[in-house]
Amino acid sequence: MSVVKAKQAMIAQLLEREHHFMSPASFSNMDSSVSSGPNTDPWREKVIGWYFSVVSALDRQQPNIVGANPFNRTSVHVTTALLDKYLQSLPSERSRRYRRDRSAYQLLATTCLLLGMRLAHHDMAKESRQEDEERVVLGEMKRTKTHRDGMDQVDATSGSTNRGTITTADVPNASTILRISAAPKAITEDNILALVREITGSRAFPRCKSITVLDFLRTFSSSSTHACEEDGCSLGPVEAQEAYRLADSSLADSSFAGYRPSVVACAIILVVLLRSNTFGLDVSSLRQIVYRSVLGSQIDAEIQAAVRQLEVKLLRSALRPAAASTSRIIVPRAVVSTAAHVIPVETE
Repeated sequence: MSVVKAKQAMIAQLLEREHHFMSPASFSNMDSSVSSGPNTDPWREKVIGWYFSVVSALDRQQPNIVGANPFNRTSVHVTTALLDKYLQSLPSERSRRYRRDRSAYQLLATTCLLLGMRLAHHDMAKESRQEDEERVVLGEMKRTKTHRDGMDQVDATSGSTNRGTITTADVPNASTILRISAAPKAITEDNILALVREITGSRAFPRCKSITVLDFLRTFSSSSTHACEEDGCSLGPVEAQEAYRLADSSLADSSFAGYRPSVVACAIILVVLLRSNTFGLDVSSLRQIVYRSVLGSQIDAEIQAAVRQLEVKLLRSALRPAAASTSRIIVPRAVVSTAAHVIPVETE
């Protein structure tokens, strides 16, 4: 299978998983009750900043993790997807209560972080096991193909993971999250465990791998350079980092919450490639290539309009000075001590 066809197959799988992951209520890109602007979640930006802070602090506490490490941006994206999906699944009155009641929102945000890190760790561990199994299978195929004496022992060694001593991540429990966040006394471990049972029993809780914008961006990331041709597009290392920065920035804006990950990823890739357009393509042609590469052949006018809306928002973010746009979100804030309130008491 060619590289292009392999990438197309991966994108098709992601789109299929996305369809199962998204609830029917949140699958509409243009749902005005969801995409109503940043005022929908008044504490969202602070929560996202806090997510990055806690994950960064946990990562520093366990520096020797090899393998599935849930203490990175993936956990933050999975956590935010769970938070959005749960809020969207609730009856309107309960959803409004979370968005108006600071204490309730704090509890929900804390619980989603606990579940999000566990979901991310589970997904990463599963993917790691699958990669190990594929390596073993390749080793077995190689041994079958060769008939030289002594090859079995050599290939068995090369086909194994050979990673040395693996240190797995110690995924925190509710008490650890409360301790590291210095959460208000109103939030107790029992409160969190009760809400865990409620969320995991709801239709918003993912029954398969959580699909985020990062899954699409990784598929288009290349170790060489960016490209945009008739058979597809790719992001070089520099463009990929900019794409990840924009993906992180989009988390803080609740107006992005009503869009499928594939639509947000399409807009991000489009903005990054438009800003580094060295392909000799006009804007319209470049857009069509990105649309087909990310969203497939069937792209209706509504989805294209959604991508254009996000493109405008992302261009504003991309044009901001790096220091201003990353001080709270992209680069996790340093946690000087373990006292980092869930949501800062001070108002802005």
